[in-house]
Amino acid sequence: VCSNVNKACQAIKTQSASLIPASAHGSIRYAIGRASN
Repeated sequence: VCSNVNKACQAIKTQSASLIPASAHGSIRYAIGRASN
């Protein structure tokens, strides 16, 4: 059970780690697009 919980935790951490930069990157591109228009 512990290893299953750890795997789930690791998966969530990996997902959030990859989601946060992606949304930050999208926000930056959006801001640049707004600024240039």
